[in-house]
Amino acid sequence: MSKQQKLRKGREKHIIHRNWIRLRNWIRKLFHLRSTPHQIALGFAIGAFIGIFPTFGLGFLVISAIAVFIKFNVPAAFIGTAIANPFLGPLWIFLSYKIGSYFKPFFHSDANIAAASGTMSKIFHAGLDYLVGNTLLSGFLALASYFIVLRMVIWIEEKKNERREKYSLNKH
Repeated sequence: MSKQQKLRKGREKHIIHRNWIRLRNWIRKLFHLRSTPHQIALGFAIGAFIGIFPTFGLGFLVISAIAVFIKFNVPAAFIGTAIANPFLGPLWIFLSYKIGSYFKPFFHSDANIAAASGTMSKIFHAGLDYLVGNTLLSGFLALASYFIVLRMVIWIEEKKNERREKYSLNKH
């Protein structure tokens, strides 16, 4: 291995390590936000939904617009969008299409699909499969993340309170 290859590999490890630390710090910040557990979990769930749903880069604007109407923790929502990172993006696309294909009979009939022989029509139906699957997948993951984050925030708050009580008992 040449010196340049070793340097490149070292930089790649450094970038991965730096991004891991950044992710860990975001998660820590999530559990130290000054809101109710419900608001933090709801914010994360909204962020997870927006992160997976195809907003074409407008997710932050969508979150800001939703924040006008619903009270939730906006920083938690921005952290929740991290679920749609470049590593998991292909998985979400694949799962969205597969889920949409599975639920295809509920949304359009086989007769319409068989009659559609044009390329544009096939693209439309594939896009419809993706959009239906993505909506279902985003909704499921948002709902699941709400309950997971809610439970984690409550658990962390209980641990903090236990430590505070223990510290105050030892102090006196």
